[in-house]
Amino acid sequence: EGDGDDYAEDEKGVIMGTNYSDWDIRERFDGLIRAPGGAKNLSPLEAPNSSVNIPASTVSIKYGCKAFSITLTNPMVAGLEALAYGTHAIANGRSRWVVAGASEGSIPERLGGMLGCVTGDGAAVALILESAATAERGRRKVLGKVAGFTNRFFPDSQRTEVTWPATALALRRQFRSLPWPKEGPVGLCLPSFDCPWTRAVRDAVHSFLDSESLAVEILPTLGDAGHYATVSPLLQIQALLDRKIPGVVIGASPYGHLSMIAVGR
Repeated sequence: EGDGDDYAEDEKGVIMGTNYSDWDIRERFDGLIRAPGGAKNLSPLEAPNSSVNIPASTVSIKYGCKAFSITLTNPMVAGLEALAYGTHAIANGRSRWVVAGASEGSIPERLGGMLGCVTGDGAAVALILESAATAERGRRKVLGKVAGFTNRFFPDSQRTEVTWPATALALRRQFRSLPWPKEGPVGLCLPSFDCPWTRAVRDAVHSFLDSESLAVEILPTLGDAGHYATVSPLLQIQALLDRKIPGVVIGASPYGHLSMIAVGR
């Protein structure tokens, strides 16, 4: 927790993930252009609101984040990627304090079939990142730590029946690269929406857990059931932190994206 006042502006950054934060206004713009009068119906004052970087820019201006202001848009996993890249930025001296999160506007109902769930009206989550040492010196309340992360994209060519054996081995290596706790309860949140790729990821996870004899509690609906695209995995991380148990959140998109975050106390 903290508002970043202990840091200089060039030591603070913000990374936000989103897929649909500007969907409403883009749909409205499309309607205006199709109406009689065409592009003349558009307001120059409202045009900047169509920028997908608005959430990150707003946070950057409010908290003086001049190290960087970044928006990520990979489907479903951009929120987890924001947390991973924010952690990487601090570990490599790119910044000392990072707001990492995700923001979504209303997700069109017609996309519910792709997401495999009922879509939500919008949501946002933001987590504050800083090193353990500086948080301790500042006597701030620490909710948890990012113990490890991994991101990878598997293109269509690696998700066929012919190439699946090699892909399954690659997935196992990704799972093994995370620091799975060896003792105590471990919470695991799998991709919460349904598609061929997420089913394959879930099957690969179960196979990996069986082979490694890890004591893991799978929490299928912890935090959120996938209604909010990039926000949903961060709601799962927040729920793990609230439970005060270590865990792993795995996110995936229908197109082959995979992002995993391990959190601990």
